[in-house]
Amino acid sequence: MMEPRVRRAIGCGFGGAMIVAPFLALLFDLAAALAVMAVGLGATAYLAVEAARTAELETRRRLRGFAVVNGVLAVVSLVVLVVRVM
Repeated sequence: MMEPRVRRAIGCGFGGAMIVAPFLALLFDLAAALAVMAVGLGATAYLAVEAARTAELETRRRLRGFAVVNGVLAVVSLVVLVVRVM
């Protein structure tokens, strides 16, 4: 199990990634925004899986679904990034 301090740091990191990604797209390129968004979505999925381990049954189901959605969006962001860079 992860320390609460580490969990909070990761949470702040993914929150910041979601906020910064659109501005990176405007300032630099869509590829930079996609990379940051993929990392943020991946971190969100990871935190949801970690939280699901200690949650009650109903909350665990929702967190797992949340993790799957964010994981899929992270993979889609990475695929679009790879296609765009190539």
